[in-house]
Formats: sequence, C-alpha cells, structure tokens
Amino acid sequence: MAISFPQTSQSSLASFLASLPLDRGRPLGGGGTPARSTRFEALGRSWVVKYLTGGPALVDGHDAATLARKLDQIALVRSQCPRLAPRYVEPVAAYRGPDGTAIVMPFYPGTSPTRLIAAGPAAFVAWYAHFLSDLIRDGYAVRRAAAPPGWFASLYARRVCRRLPVLSRWLPEPALAAELVVNGELCRGPRRLMAAIADDSELGRSLDPPHLFLPVHGDLNLGNVRLDRSKEWVLVDPRGTLEDWDIVYDVAKSVLSLLIFDHALADGVRVSLEREGKIPRWRVEPRTAAGAASRDATDAVTREIDVIPALARVLDGDDWRTRLRFGVAFHALADAACRISDDKSGWQPDARTLSARVELAVGLWLVGTLLLERLLRAREAGLAAVRAASLSW
Repeated sequence: MAISFPQTSQSSLASFLASLPLDRGRPLGGGGTPARSTRFEALGRSWVVKYLTGGPALVDGHDAATLARKLDQIALVRSQCPRLAPRYVEPVAAYRGPDGTAIVMPFYPGTSPTRLIAAGPAAFVAWYAHFLSDLIRDGYAVRRAAAPPGWFASLYARRVCRRLPVLSRWLPEPALAAELVVNGELCRGPRRLMAAIADDSELGRSLDPPHLFLPVHGDLNLGNVRLDRSKEWVLVDPRGTLEDWDIVYDVAKSVLSLLIFDHALADGVRVSLEREGKIPRWRVEPRTAAGAASRDATDAVTREIDVIPALARVLDGDDWRTRLRFGVAFHALADAACRISDDKSGWQPDARTLSARVELAVGLWLVGTLLLERLLRAREAGLAAVRAASLSW
C-alpha cells in the first residue's frame, strides 16, 4: 500500500506520534493491555495508531517490546500465508525504539463475533466452523513441528504462576484463600489447584500437544476478530510471537470470550463477597442479559467445537478436547492479572463495589478457580467426565 505516513526514521516515539494527524483523533477503549489506540482520519480513510511507551510492564507481555514483536509476527504470517494475508491486519507505518513502539494500521470496522450468539449457539458455531477451517487450512497448517515436552505447563501453568505476585498485591485476601466457595461450589484456592497440577505428572503429559503449528495469532479472543455485516472477517492484534503454536490455545481463547471475557470487558461482572471467614463465599454474575446468554451458550458451543471436522483432522490422535477445557480455565486465571494492567475499562461499577479493574480481575480469577476445580474433580472419573464438565458459571 503506497502511503505517505512517517516511517521508522523518526527519532522518537513522541516525534512519530506528533507527525500523525491526531489532533482530531478519537481514543479507542478495549484491547486488554496498557497500550493506547487512537483512531484518526487521513488520506481519505480511517486509521488506528496503537502505541506504548518503553519501560517495565506490570504484567508480562504488556510491554513495548512485545508490541514491537507483533510487527515481526504479522510479517511472518503475511509472507507465509498468502491466502490468509487479505484477512490479516496490515501495518502501514511503525516506530520501534527504546522509548516505545507505535503501529499504524487501517481501522477495521465491525464487531466481535460474539454478537452471533444472539441468534443462538447454532448460528455462532456455523460461522466459527468455517472461520476456524479457513485459519487451519490457510494459516496454522502451513507449518507443523513436534512439540517439546512440557509445552502445556510452560505456556499455561507457568503463565499463571508468573502473574501470581501481581494478583497477590491487588486482589482482596478472601479471593486468595486456601478454600473458597464460588457460586455455591466449594473450591480449593488457585495456589492449591496449581500445586495439585504440578504434582500430577501424568496430567501434564496428557495435556501436552504432540505438534505445534505456525503462530497465526496466539491471542484469539473474539475481540481480535473484526466481523462485518456480511460476516467477512479480519484478524487483528496477534500475540507477538514467532514460536510454533498450539491451535487449541487459540481456540480456548475464543471459548473464554463467549464464556465471560468479551462481555466482561464491555460491561463488567458483578462480584460480591457473600460471607467472609475461614471459607469465603463469593458470587460472580454477568451484568447484562447478553452476557448471561453468551455464558449460557458456551457449553453447547464447546460440544460443537469438539466435532468441527477440520480441527479433528489436524489434531488427530491428540487429546485436544481435554486440553481445550483446561485451557479455558487457565486463560481465565492468567487474564485476571491483565485486567489489573489495563486501565482502559469502558464501564464503571456501582459505587459500593470494588474498583472496575479489580472487580474484573476478581471475576475472572474466581471463574477460573471454579472451572479448574471442576475439571480436576471430573478427571478422577475419566476423560469422558472431563469433556462433560460444564464451563458455565
């Protein structure tokens, strides 16, 4: 695309941003990280600049270096996947330096595919099956390699463990209890659950993927899929990795979007501590009818994802359905810390509740705890029980 935006010759992040026509730009919310995004008009169309200053981040992966690596991942995917490239974000200008990173890209109108749930789970699954089939054929399956032992633990469990110090500083003490009740179900605290998983080497081996694939995205929550009225889509905001990737990691992000993530970011969740004491009792609820409908549809959607032919073919012989469910639980726990890091929440809670960021974090933390407890208990009854375990909360 031939354009006249400034390129990386700019001497600083500040001068790069100053060279853009942002005086009439409009800040955009969402995104899930501390990065700022501003929509602006130039050359007869709408653009977005996403930027983040340098320095240490509160949460791993929320730093300017990771934002810069998105440029490398985008270049890799667009070069290796020519059939996918027209549906993949295309940066048109960028700055990366010790003081930060900025990326200019087209503004892609549209909404999250979670809106399809309003027509029922079947409508969403019909779209998602085609979407995922295209991603596998034109993207993930372009490269395939053997996965190293311990991949699940390194990408899922250790991600949660790295973020525990942040959560321990910000979450209220009753959310960190050794035992707690979430929506009426007795659960071990996440630290005890993580210890139980670490002690179960057989579980770790069974959750490891045998193969990894081209890193098409790495953060496939449905807010990173822009869907227009004709159901055409564009992928935006990949993780920022060049490492071979597990398709199921991304699918689990999509399931979490339906379960809680998308609606929680837009509308929040309602969290209440019903009783303190040795075993605190917590309740977590969606704040809107749309959020409740999306949550309630997730089990039916997940069962349909289990039988998507393209996914079953490429992952043949892999116990990916169990990994999918554990992945959703781990994503909920890990993303709790991201809510602390992201200060752009678009909603405000009731004055009597926790601050917006902390309430979102507690909500995700408690839902992840509930799911992980259910899955570990179900595992004692066998794989069929794990796949039958409800993800609803």
